[in-house]
Amino acid sequence: FQIVFWLMALSINFYEYGYIDCHFYLPIGTWNFDFKGGDDCKDVEWYLNYCRNMVLTACIAIIDIVTLVKFHLYS
Repeated sequence: FQIVFWLMALSINFYEYGYIDCHFYLPIGTWNFDFKGGDDCKDVEWYLNYCRNMVLTACIAIIDIVTLVKFHLYS
């Protein structure tokens, strides 16, 4: 499975920064990174970054819950 995750990460990053040419930057006076580029960058920001981060957070939460349940069952 590890190779699948690496391939997904590389292909998404290539699409974000190479194909669409979105730039990730920190605007002066803010604490949030943002994308600089055309209208396609807003799609990248929403679908590829926000949704991907939500899915990854959910996966981590599920793994943590399964781990806690296993510890509880073993004790």
